[in-house]
Parts: sequence; structure tokens; C-alpha cells
Amino acid sequence: YGIFKLQKVTGPTNPYKGSYQYTQSDYHFELLRSAENLSDARVEIKAPEKSTGKLYYQRYHSDEPWGAVNLQYSNGVLFGYIPKQPAAGKVEYYLVINLPNRLVRVPEAQNVVMRFKGHVPAWLLVPHIILMVVSILLVIKSNSALKSHPSSIISLSWCWTLMSLIFLIKS
Repeated sequence: YGIFKLQKVTGPTNPYKGSYQYTQSDYHFELLRSAENLSDARVEIKAPEKSTGKLYYQRYHSDEPWGAVNLQYSNGVLFGYIPKQPAAGKVEYYLVINLPNRLVRVPEAQNVVMRFKGHVPAWLLVPHIILMVVSILLVIKSNSALKSHPSSIISLSWCWTLMSLIFLIKS
């Protein structure tokens, strides 16, 4: 269970979480780090009334100039859109929020990297997830068997071989 929790918390597709403070209120946010490339990616952040701001973005690891989009305000949220990218395209971005008495950069120091992905059909995704879980469990079993019964590693090697063949056939 701990391995799956670690993947969920640290995986590249989970939002970047943080908060900023204004007039003794905390504004918590989750910034996207993954989006499908079917349309522009909406980036939003909670903000007080009469706030404005800009979304700055650039293709990841490029020398291109930074693009800027004015954020729009609606129902306590500032939002803007990053133009869609091809599958596996990455964009780094940050927000600058104009509050009545100061500017806030979100995140404060580094940029958020967003990965664009193509749509993956469920018939392909479900077997992939099952194989990933089974392989993790097999690694755990192999490790514990190797420590307690070194001779059982041969039968586990056959399991690994079969799993590898199944994976190669599926792909």
C-alpha cells in the first residue's frame, strides 16, 4: 500500500499544491501538472475579489520567449489557458497575481512543469495498470523470497520471464 501511496503523492501527474496569504486569509491552490492535448489547458487559482493577474508559460527546456495570458476572474477564481501542445509536450509556467497592495508569484521560486498527453483508451489503460501492479507485487515477493529462501529465485525468474513476454506481446 505504501508504494502506491508514494506514487500517487509524488507522481508527475499530480497537481502542485501550495498556498499564499492575503489579509490574514489563506488561499490554497492546486496547479495542474498534466493535461490532455485535446484542448487548451485551464489553469486556475483561488483569489480575492478585484484581483487580476497573468499566466506566464514557455515550452520546457526551450529558448523561446515567454508567453503571457491575462487571467480572468469569476466566482473567486482567477483562470487562464495554456495553448495545447503535442503529446509528450511539456510547458513550464507560473502565475503573477495582482492583489490590491502587492504582487504574488505562484509558485514563489520555481516553475510548474505541465505535461500534455494524448488520450489513452480504457481498453489499453486498464491492462497496463494491472500489469504495473502485478509487477510491483512480484518485485516485493521476489525480494522477500530471496532473503528467506534463496533457492526459490529460479521459480520467480520464470514468473518474470512470463511477465516480460506478456508485456512484449501486448505492446
